[in-house]
Amino acid sequence: MSTRALLILSTSLCLSAVGAACSAPEPAGAPIVIDGSSTVHPIADTLATEYRKKHSTQTITLTSSSTGVGLKRFCAGELDVANASRNITDAESAACAQAGVTFIELPIAYDAISIVVNPANSWATSITVPELKKLWEPAAEGKIKRWSQVRAGWPDKEIHLVGPDAESGTFDYFNQSITGAPKSSRKDYAANVDDNKIISAVEADELALGYLGFTYFEKEHGKVKALALDDLNEQIAPGPVELTVKNVRRGVYLPLSRPLFVYVKSQSIERHEVQQFMEFYLRFSADMVDRIGGIRLAQRESELAIDRLMRRVPGTMFSASDEGDISLEMRLSKK
Repeated sequence: MSTRALLILSTSLCLSAVGAACSAPEPAGAPIVIDGSSTVHPIADTLATEYRKKHSTQTITLTSSSTGVGLKRFCAGELDVANASRNITDAESAACAQAGVTFIELPIAYDAISIVVNPANSWATSITVPELKKLWEPAAEGKIKRWSQVRAGWPDKEIHLVGPDAESGTFDYFNQSITGAPKSSRKDYAANVDDNKIISAVEADELALGYLGFTYFEKEHGKVKALALDDLNEQIAPGPVELTVKNVRRGVYLPLSRPLFVYVKSQSIERHEVQQFMEFYLRFSADMVDRIGGIRLAQRESELAIDRLMRRVPGTMFSASDEGDISLEMRLSKK
């Protein structure tokens, strides 16, 4: 059956309004256990809340830790679903395989890593990728400590760095994109598990600079301001690129935009209650992402993700041997 046919069949069985659920019998199975990325958590929490309105007897145990912690628990067999702000690594896939855990990898939205400063910061409106590397690479530890060391003309004042901790998928993605390796970061900064604390720290300190996921930045818009990002590639965009939904979807907010994922245990999806919840999740995730100020997938990407779930396609679309930029649609289209 084609993806389009699957979508027509799916939507014909359900009410079209956001928050409505299929008219299938109320699930009464075991709890659905979910943990992982704090970036994905607001999306998952909103969807779980809507789902419970029609399936009040279904227990959904949803917690927020980090991508690394969530996938560790997932591969140990403790979770039905893991939220992730990056794709699963080869080492994590191997851990899952060793434990006999197979999975379905499903993109649900896009995110952009926001570089944020205090609203009273009058000197920084943009930052380049080389400047971010100079600031965050391990060699900067104990040495690059003042704004003037990052860019000539910025004030000779201390720079106070804030960001996610090393278990965060945002931490991994940021460092992979900026310093060249997931764990390659200076350690002398204020590390936080909670993205709200990153916002609060930057809001309270005129000399602070931090990074976090777009959803949290958008939710707290006004408390901090985002710097435009310049990757110095004039063929992609001339000059600094503002952090906007449009620019992320256009593929010019580089290299700090990425897809977000959920990983569903193959053994769990055979349970009626998990299957029903995940079908609801993918059908309405775009509307929920919009509701909380995130960045929805393109329609074709959403269709292919639903098809991937329906066909129970196992494993990851990503590999350490990937060469060049491969679009998410192309990855999803591979059979």
